[in-house]
Order: sequence, then structure tokens, then C-alpha cells
Amino acid sequence: MVNTKEKTLNSVTRVFRFFLQDLENLPADVFDKSLGGKARTVADIACEVRLTNERLCRDLQGQPSAEQPNAWVIAPEDIRTKEATIRSFQTSCEEVLQLIERMSLEEMEEVVPGVLGAASRADHCRSMTVHLWYHSGQLNFIQTLLGDSDIHWS
Repeated sequence: MVNTKEKTLNSVTRVFRFFLQDLENLPADVFDKSLGGKARTVADIACEVRLTNERLCRDLQGQPSAEQPNAWVIAPEDIRTKEATIRSFQTSCEEVLQLIERMSLEEMEEVVPGVLGAASRADHCRSMTVHLWYHSGQLNFIQTLLGDSDIHWS
């Protein structure tokens, strides 16, 4: 039987892998491009995901979370290229995975406060995965707008 920690680690690893594949399969010139003039860029979406990963790490460690932005996240200039966006995303994923791996099963099941309220650490991770799947859908929509209807997940 797979325990809560293993399920959480498997789920988080999987969504990170799929989101990374989405990023890798988008053309470099779209990372800093607003389709239609109002849409968020790929870099902006990935930056929000990175910030959510960082917030999750603080929540899992019982540290105070930073204020929630009250506007759309805009990626800083230094992470608006494909390479920098991917590197930033991967770094945040590694931090989340390392933190989860260091925790015991009991720690994963412990209820702790977080920006979304008190929940088990595993539940905080599930909230993050739902958030990431949502943004993966946005990347997939951008992909289809660019004429690519292939599914790149493996």
C-alpha cells in the first residue's frame, strides 16, 4: 500500500514533469509574448508557478508566507527567456521535492497553517498540484493557438 508521503511525492513529481514538458515544447519566442495583447506570457505563468512552489516550501516548513499578490504576476526581466524560465521552474521544483523527501510520513500528515488555511502538508501539496495543472492547461491552450495540437506528455 502506498502511503501519503509516497502518493504526494509521486503526484508532485508527475505534475512537475508534465509542466516542464509543456515549457520545453513551446517555441522560445512565445515566452515573452502576450498573445492578443492582454494574455499573460508563458514566462509570467511560469513565474507564478515558481512563486507558488516557494510559498509551498514556506508553508511546509511552518514559515510565514509572503503576501499574496493582488495582481497578475509579471516575470522579472531576467527570467523572460525560455532557458531562464525553465531553469527557474526546475530550481523551484527541486526545492519542493527535496523538502518532501526529507519529511517523514507523520510530518506529511501533520496539519500546519498555510496561506490557504490549515491543512496537512500533503493537502498543501495537493493544492499546489491543482494550481499547476490549471496553468499547464493554459500552456496547452497557448500551444494550440500556435498550431501545435500534439500531446507532448510522456
